[in-house]
Amino acid sequence: MNNFLTKNIPGVTVCLIAGTLVYFTSALGKNILLDPLILALIVGVLFRNFLGGSNWHREGSNFISKYLLEISILLLGGSISMTYLVTGGISLAILIILGVGLGLIVAFIFGHYFLKLDRKIAILIGVSNSVCGNAAAIAIAPIINASPSQLATVLGISSVIGASQIIILPLFSPMIGLNDYQYGIVAGMTVYAVAQVYAASASVSSVSATVATLVKLSRVILLVPILVISQLISNLWKTTGEDMTKNQAATYMSALNNVPWFIIGFISLSVLKTTGFIDEELSDYIRSLCHYLFVISMVGIGTNVDLKEVVQLGSKVALTALAVIGFMLTLSLTMSLLILKG
Repeated sequence: MNNFLTKNIPGVTVCLIAGTLVYFTSALGKNILLDPLILALIVGVLFRNFLGGSNWHREGSNFISKYLLEISILLLGGSISMTYLVTGGISLAILIILGVGLGLIVAFIFGHYFLKLDRKIAILIGVSNSVCGNAAAIAIAPIINASPSQLATVLGISSVIGASQIIILPLFSPMIGLNDYQYGIVAGMTVYAVAQVYAASASVSSVSATVATLVKLSRVILLVPILVISQLISNLWKTTGEDMTKNQAATYMSALNNVPWFIIGFISLSVLKTTGFIDEELSDYIRSLCHYLFVISMVGIGTNVDLKEVVQLGSKVALTALAVIGFMLTLSLTMSLLILKG
């Protein structure tokens, strides 16, 4: 026990102090442009690459980046209600499900097969840009065993592209004659993070902001099945072809049995939120606590990032993210102009 504490306390302390400073500085500084998660990641990266020196902090920062991250993912379920998906009607629900599902496929085919990116990076790009931004990528990273450098590259580049959408998308809307309802759908389907969705839509109208937020939250809900399916696929990937042939049923049962504790907790809390056992006040508290823990976790992840790998992957990650955004934009525009007219 003493040996465990001796090894972990230095790194845990660094992550806690840095993460707490980032979280509260961002909360007080309303005009800070960077998302706290990205800022915390940058702090960790700078510490590792310029100040970290030896590995004295490594055990503790690894502990934070794994176990605290998993606890954060579990808690995230308590803020996600599945009712949003049916609020906008069947046509909108179909658009959202199609967009998210096909967006993942676009990222995997374009990124992995055409640009030869590692499949883990392609999955991170697809999930983050198709579902709910940083939180989705952070949640799926431990399931697919993505490296800190892979996660950092995807988060950093996707966030920059997402921020540019806040400026570009409102200017684009009048050119093709979208009404406020249609623009809300396009913004909710296309923009990277929840806060960015609101910023990109509130500048147009309150109707656009309401619709865009509803669409984005509906995309967030799909994180639940995506995490479960990803875990099952990840488990099956670890099984050899020979084992699959010998006993396919046993292989699938093994995949189900190996779903991690934090995914089971995530689903359980989401069910409690959807059924009303977790009310809005408690959900807001869980969301705030979850965000705080995510920020601390991102510092830990940042201390494991190699900047050389980030630079090497940058252009291909950007191209893949733009491909996903382009697909989501085309699909939502087509559906909005032809079917979802408000």
